Amino acid sequence: MEFLVNKNYAFVALRSKAYLVSGSLIILSLLLFFVMDLNYGVDFVGGTSLEVKFKDPVELEKVRTVVSSKFGADRIQNFGSPNDVLIHVIEQNDKVAGEVLNLLNANFATNQAEIRSVSQVGPKIGEELKSSAVWATLWGLFFIVVYLAIRFHWKWGLAAVVALSHDVLITLGVFVVLRLEFSLGAVAAFLTIVGYSVNDTIVVFDRIRENLRLLKRGLTFEQVVDKSINETLSRTIMTSLMTLLSVIVLLLLGGEVIRPFAWALLTGILVGTYSSVFVASPVLIEWQAGEDLKAKAK
Repeated sequence: MEFLVNKNYAFVALRSKAYLVSGSLIILSLLLFFVMDLNYGVDFVGGTSLEVKFKDPVELEKVRTVVSSKFGADRIQNFGSPNDVLIHVIEQNDKVAGEVLNLLNANFATNQAEIRSVSQVGPKIGEELKSSAVWATLWGLFFIVVYLAIRFHWKWGLAAVVALSHDVLITLGVFVVLRLEFSLGAVAAFLTIVGYSVNDTIVVFDRIRENLRLLKRGLTFEQVVDKSINETLSRTIMTSLMTLLSVIVLLLLGGEVIRPFAWALLTGILVGTYSSVFVASPVLIEWQAGEDLKAKAK
């Protein structure tokens, strides 16, 4: 199914305003990151994570008060059902699980709890995971440049990476503002965003390459880019909408554990769709303008 057929929206003419909006959001995201930092989960800061099941639904605030009276409670939330509680504490030793269980059962005498699973991460492992997450993202961007350089041109690869960096930084800002937990699941979401966004960008780039023949008919490079964006607009919107529907369901019904992942995807899809049109493609025009200036100088 296609809609928006034979449209000729002037996307390229809006690129200066898009640069201003994108630049402002990126600067704001970086400022928030350096001022507030991310809300790192137990995967990165170390500690003990316990999945606890109560006999009956329990008030999270009361659980938080009880656990915090003895432990450095990093995060306490429901997952799955009101009876299931995920507890993260900063302490990391073999006695933590037993002590937390005894504390809970002593304060919830009529609503006994049992521990379903326990996982521990030391501070050193947390630092290694941070480093691995950064390197995974950087290597992913590097191979994207290599792939696009082979398929198109190395400058096109760099244009795509500019757009991807734009998407990742703005999504990072959303994590800081909403104080979403940044865990290994969030890293997976960020890499998913990179994959989704580059796929959308490649579709547009492929159409631009096909339409380069129109340069011989008198069209400018800007007009070729505009035409290509309009021709792929229906596909871009339909793909994004269908993906967003699935992500919204995850966000509304997935529970607390999956919520940071869903927020990352929701933000990434929206920003990635925007960047394919208003960031990646316009950057190609800037490259072309630079080449034209060099040609005139010669």
